[in-house]
Amino acid sequence: MAVLFYTANEGISVTENIVLFGVHLPPDILDALKKLKDNTENKMLG
Repeated sequence: MAVLFYTANEGISVTENIVLFGVHLPPDILDALKKLKDNTENKMLG
């Protein structure tokens, strides 16, 4: 589970930095990464 959490966290960080450089990403990609992070956080805590 920890691997998924860190993978999702890094994925979100990379996509946020890409957006700062002006690259347009579909909102679905950001939503999917946020859901993955939330799900793994809940499983790690629960």
